Amino acid sequence: MTSLMDKAALSTYDDEALENRILRSSLTACVALGEHAQRLEQWRLWKAEQDREMKELILKNSDAVKQMAMLEEDLRKAAEGAELKVKAAAEEARLEAERATKKAAEEAELAKAEAVAKAREEAVAAFMAEGWKAEDRRQWVASVVESSVDDWVKGPGGDWMAERGDSYYQGGEFFTQHLVYRRLARHFEVSLEEFDPSAYGLPPLQPDVRPPPPPPRAKRGL
Repeated sequence: MTSLMDKAALSTYDDEALENRILRSSLTACVALGEHAQRLEQWRLWKAEQDREMKELILKNSDAVKQMAMLEEDLRKAAEGAELKVKAAAEEARLEAERATKKAAEEAELAKAEAVAKAREEAVAAFMAEGWKAEDRRQWVASVVESSVDDWVKGPGGDWMAERGDSYYQGGEFFTQHLVYRRLARHFEVSLEEFDPSAYGLPPLQPDVRPPPPPPRAKRGL
């Protein structure tokens, strides 16, 4: 119980000490402010006296009046020139900031594009590496062809391919390579023409040397 009372008394003492410090600081600030106001008033009175004496002197001497007018004109022109320089400097700073912002945006866009391209390359490399680890070359190519060939079979060449049997598209170099590259290009959202096999250590796409599909056979009459 005594400890709680001691703590309460100590807290009250701390609060009073804080209030006293705040009060002393406020009084010091008020005194300083009053002294500053007094000095300012003294300066204002001195300035008013100087202005009055200057006006009296100007009125007594017309040449001094002309010189003062010329001086005021010079000061006005100097002020206008300084203002124009400030505006020009501000405009140049604004343009420089716009150029810096545009350059930073372009660099960020370029970095983003490079990051996307690098990610695609790494994804293709990982995809290819996984394929080579899982199967040998021929089996892996055959699995890619098998999963891609339905698209072509459903097209206009379906009958022509069916006549040659499975051995054609499994053993045909061009058709196998074409399907593999087309599937990779579609997987990475680029066209077959945009897909660069050399970037992934693959041979270039061979030209299409297949004979064109024969025309559809006429149906026999009943």
